[in-house]
Amino acid sequence: MPAEPRRLVEVALRYAEHGWPVLPLHTPRPRGCSRTAGDCGSPGKHPRTGRGLHGVLPQTCEQRTGSGGRQLLFAHPGGTVGNRARLVPGMDVRG
Repeated sequence: MPAEPRRLVEVALRYAEHGWPVLPLHTPRPRGCSRTAGDCGSPGKHPRTGRGLHGVLPQTCEQRTGSGGRQLLFAHPGGTVGNRARLVPGMDVRG
């Protein structure tokens, strides 16, 4: 593996050791993005994994909102969980 990609892997592993989420993204290329051939409009801003790095969510209670959205309820992980709107498009966190 060339030096630069190896260095990026080392840094990503250090982040993960600290408990920081690491999301591998496609890379910008002279002709667009490694995700698609041609101009994708957001080169290098697409996850390389199909569903991010969280994998399959555990089974939990789910309810529909008045606007047709979903609310998923999970056990509190301990520590502080705050509120954050638009964590990703269409996703809020309420602690």
